[in-house]
Amino acid sequence: MTSARLSPAANLLRNSKLFALPPAVPLPPTRPSSEPVHASDTATTIHPTKAAIYTDTKSLLSGDWGLKRPLPTKAFAKTTTPVIRLRSDVDTQEHIADFDSAADHVMTLYKWETHPLLMSNGGSSKSSAAKKSVFRPEYDNTTPTTVRAAPAARAPEGALAFQGWDDSARQRFLNPVAGPYDTVEATTPEAKADSRQTSIEEMLEQYRKDFATEAEASGRITSQPSGLPRSVEKRERWRYQGPWLAAMTNGDFEIFLNQLDAGKTAAFREHLKRGIVARRKKQHSEAVEEARANAVEPPAMPSEEVSEDEVTALLRELRTKTDLFSSEISSFLDLPSPPRLTTGDASWKRPVDEDTSISLYQKEGPPRLHPSAGFSYLRSDRFARMSPHNGPQDAKSRVPARQLKEVTGEDKRNMESGQTHFWGVGGFSVSTRYSSTNVQAWRTTNGGPKTVAIVDEALVSSNGSIDMQTRILNYSRLDQNNVPALQRDTEDRDPQRNHSDELRRNNGRVYKPPPSGYMRTPDLSVGGAAGAGITSDLGYAPSDNNAPLGRRPLSRT
Repeated sequence: MTSARLSPAANLLRNSKLFALPPAVPLPPTRPSSEPVHASDTATTIHPTKAAIYTDTKSLLSGDWGLKRPLPTKAFAKTTTPVIRLRSDVDTQEHIADFDSAADHVMTLYKWETHPLLMSNGGSSKSSAAKKSVFRPEYDNTTPTTVRAAPAARAPEGALAFQGWDDSARQRFLNPVAGPYDTVEATTPEAKADSRQTSIEEMLEQYRKDFATEAEASGRITSQPSGLPRSVEKRERWRYQGPWLAAMTNGDFEIFLNQLDAGKTAAFREHLKRGIVARRKKQHSEAVEEARANAVEPPAMPSEEVSEDEVTALLRELRTKTDLFSSEISSFLDLPSPPRLTTGDASWKRPVDEDTSISLYQKEGPPRLHPSAGFSYLRSDRFARMSPHNGPQDAKSRVPARQLKEVTGEDKRNMESGQTHFWGVGGFSVSTRYSSTNVQAWRTTNGGPKTVAIVDEALVSSNGSIDMQTRILNYSRLDQNNVPALQRDTEDRDPQRNHSDELRRNNGRVYKPPPSGYMRTPDLSVGGAAGAGITSDLGYAPSDNNAPLGRRPLSRT
């Protein structure tokens, strides 16, 4: 008995990407350790590995998830988050769809969509101005062509000393009338030198000199014209083609070296040839500029042919200069920047091209994902959140936090590192440094002690996890609905507290209890200094006693 043949349309749909899911993102390998490693198959992973599938309520009742066959509705009868992920392919040979819930990562992302964060680059400075978005052009780079646009002052004599504009691009820019296949060749080197057109860099440099001379003659302050391009900023990368050698074991490094066969050696020699040609062009450009300044005849164009003896001589020279040789190898294999050494052999020289990686990834290696991880797409934290009840608020919103673990004096390892409290903040486990003077008198609450936290910084580590720098607010509490509020707000709303003739002192200020028919509303004032944030003070506004709390009008009608 032969099986039924599929029609061309059915075969196309079955093999189409619409009926397939993206491949799973592998988790980072476990680092070798002498201590026992505790792993769990049901624990939440540090980042999503498979795509989440969601369906609307109407389709959920019929079990329609957009797959080839419906899923049983009984599996989603008692859940409030109908989001799944398939453990295997969309369709198996046994016609079974193995799935589980994907609400762990989906709900975590949903929580933080209402509290947007700035994914920073992990700068060394603790000031808010130093925390920059990972989407800035100087950090969000994946290719070496966008790293540098001009040769560095200490660039090696090899391939790193290349010009920002190649000859073909410069000729197309200066001669836009010529067609794409039109070529102009000179017969002699003298004719080539005479027919050589002025480059963009030389035109701009001459314009700078004329501008400086004119400004000096008129007595004005010499400055760079606004229309000229300034010096190219240092651009950093987060993705490389080669591996991070600092994380390799001896066995992995031997395997990597065995992969460098004779083909790689020949390609490296071609890489050095291109560097020699680029060095010649650079030296010729400098010689032409010097000749024009001295009103002499410029030298002829150098030859682009490089012999094998010149490459061998360059290799012998580079072997005596480890810093230049390391830069050539890193540029050829596209290797990430090595970590900085604070101690060690002072005679060891670092490569010239050492700072192409972000400082965070020089210590831990390049990230497995994009530095934002799709968690937030903000480019700046200079904005104000608008609250329907309280008006504009600070960009850093207050979020509820639950205490997960309090480290005692017996755990000396965590006490020495300063991690004394662990909190659950929006689906993440964060640690804070807490001294004995900041210990709070917790109230009896369901689910354990809770408080209010502010996330100052969020960044993606090299293994794909998100690290959050969190501050615990001592002057804030959670109300009955787990909504962050000031401590004096929660005390005023406590029905068991009598405010008839009591004066309350908070932060060195005395507040009188509000009269009947009034509720607390924030009185916003903006600081006068540059970069000052929004501070709030409590005032009183009339309200309607019949309206529920949180929905009372600010004025009587």
